[in-house]
Amino acid sequence: VIASRDFIKHVQDLKSDEEYQAVLLRIDSPGGDAVASDELLAAVKELSKAKPTVISFSDVAASGGYYMAVTGDPIFAYPATITGSIGVVYG
Repeated sequence: VIASRDFIKHVQDLKSDEEYQAVLLRIDSPGGDAVASDELLAAVKELSKAKPTVISFSDVAASGGYYMAVTGDPIFAYPATITGSIGVVYG
């Protein structure tokens, strides 16, 4: 389980670390809390403004995991990745 607060801290550290020129974000998540998912999305959007970011789906990227990836950056997935959500609406 990843807590949004911990993840956001890592993303902010990565965003400001000049050693990293780009980011590959690997997502393997069945989802979670809607508020936490929104917080994670906001953090990843800020990261992608600072550095090139590519999203990679593992076996599952559903619900909040899928929502977190909707940054406008390229998304790559396996043909059998379980992707999508019934509960996520992105405006």
